[in-house]
Amino acid sequence: PRGAARVEAILDEATRLLVSEGDGALALRRVAAGAGIALGNLQYYFPTQESLLRALLARVFTRARARLDAALGSDAGDLRGIVGVLLDEHADPNACRLFYELWALAARERWASRVLRAFYDAYVDAVVEALRAQCPGLAPDVARSRARMFVAAIEGLSLFRSGAAGESDPAFDADAARWLLQTLVPDDPAPAPRAP
Repeated sequence: PRGAARVEAILDEATRLLVSEGDGALALRRVAAGAGIALGNLQYYFPTQESLLRALLARVFTRARARLDAALGSDAGDLRGIVGVLLDEHADPNACRLFYELWALAARERWASRVLRAFYDAYVDAVVEALRAQCPGLAPDVARSRARMFVAAIEGLSLFRSGAAGESDPAFDADAARWLLQTLVPDDPAPAPRAP
């Protein structure tokens, strides 16, 4: 329990630094100081910046997946629910800033790019799973292509809904939800989105 609490404190501090000051503040020494532990203690859990970032992204994905599962209940194939939950994520500016920083870091650092790619591979896999549950006859390559477009669109929408390049408004949100559902299931003529 003590080790788990320490890991959470380290990841909380790494997230805080990344969101508030950018990836330049993500030095292990700085994270250790902010978490109130010695650098050697931090390196026991995370020997490198890459291992810390991998753990941070794993936690982000696990929490996001838990929120989706809770929102969807036992119906993991409810794509409308998935769209609504993912759009709701944009309401948290810190969650969006976290990804903006991760994208910038991945654009400069090869190791960060590998970590982020692994995260998005898992994210796409989760969307493929939900899509195949709702549309079991969909060819695997078509499901994967649609899932990749969907994830790319959700991430891009964060810029226009989080305050970075635009603000969220009900009409835009409803259009975005409809368009996202059409990206996943284009044969569905008029899916009714869940209100974000």
